[in-house]
Amino acid sequence: MSSRSDKIKELTEKLQNGIKNVFEDENYKKHLKVMSKFHNYSYRNQILISLQNPDATLVKGYISWQKDFKRTVKKGEKGIQIIARCVARKDIEKDSIDKDGNPITENVLLEKEFFRRVTVFDISQTEGEEIENLNYIEELKFDVKDFSSLFNILKTISPAEVYFKEFKGYKKGCYNPKYNKIFIKENMSESHTIKTLIHEIAHAKLHNDNDIKEREELSRKQKEVEAESIAYIVSTYFGIDTSDYSFGYIANWSSNKELKELESSLELISNTANSIIDSIKKQINL
Repeated sequence: MSSRSDKIKELTEKLQNGIKNVFEDENYKKHLKVMSKFHNYSYRNQILISLQNPDATLVKGYISWQKDFKRTVKKGEKGIQIIARCVARKDIEKDSIDKDGNPITENVLLEKEFFRRVTVFDISQTEGEEIENLNYIEELKFDVKDFSSLFNILKTISPAEVYFKEFKGYKKGCYNPKYNKIFIKENMSESHTIKTLIHEIAHAKLHNDNDIKEREELSRKQKEVEAESIAYIVSTYFGIDTSDYSFGYIANWSSNKELKELESSLELISNTANSIIDSIKKQINL
């Protein structure tokens, strides 16, 4: 029987191989959809879920399905393996000296971080009580009629001031880091306006004049891919499908990138999309 460290190593190797593959056309499209559904998971676990079950919509542990949702895992179903961060705590006695110089014994809490393999199951692998609104958007159903509300929320959470502007040609918007302003093309469709604003908010968060040194030399293409990927994830989370526009540009990126660079961008995409989603949800619940 393999040890826990061997199992973690196996998953990590699978993860590393998967990172390179997700940037291919269809794989990257599927992975971004997984990100939109599982934005609260780490980007590594998002990849593991995508690799093992790209059609997953809602995953939970065996006990959680029973306790929280009154559903049971079907007999014979094979679970999805992810990596969970755990903390072991232990009280120990430690000899010390008090303020008067007298020897004393103190109780000290030691914490040690470790990782272990955890098995989760998609809802399609379970049966029991029905669950509505699997994507958790019951509070966030921003279709066309709610455009003004969502747009105003995005303006509120934006790190830069937002303005409409007339652009010529194919340009839909831009972020000006010098003046910290976002400009959006006038008279676009509501869905494209929302997508573009999220895209430019991502630029304002990631690609402003305060970029750390390691990211100052990013190519324009890489910056656009990061911003458009974030825009797709956030838009999809709120029920706005931008895939027809988004994937044409980003699918061919990173054909010769190193794994370290891929991991860095993918984690940044995941974390930034998660941050924007949570900020929108907080504004909605105010």
